[in-house]
Amino acid sequence: MRFHVLVMSLCLAAAACQKPPPRRLEASELVGTYKAQTKVIGQQRVGTIRLNADGTYVHEYVVEGVRREQTGTWKVVDSANGTMVRFTNFVADWWDPDPVTLQTYVEAHGEWIGLAAISDEGFWFVKQSEGMESPK
Repeated sequence: MRFHVLVMSLCLAAAACQKPPPRRLEASELVGTYKAQTKVIGQQRVGTIRLNADGTYVHEYVVEGVRREQTGTWKVVDSANGTMVRFTNFVADWWDPDPVTLQTYVEAHGEWIGLAAISDEGFWFVKQSEGMESPK
């Protein structure tokens, strides 16, 4: 009997410790302006991504003091690990100057929504609220 109680307790504890499933986000929740400012590979990188409701985006960034802009399309992709965004014709200036199809994870915590650039290095594009300033 004690063994069954122990097994039941362990099963309940394991279920309680499981991470909740990721919050699924709709495209309408992602529309807006995302800003990032971080140091990547020893250089200061500043960028903005504007996701438009019509499925287009504008990516503005600065490389070696030169402001650049590129555009393409975006769409929401659901995966087992949560919501992702797929960009076409995206220039990931922090790693490759050529346009690629980029698929990135979206994280949401309360009102905070971020697009992962290099998440393990703390490089995110963070959705801005109206009137919110760029991160310093």
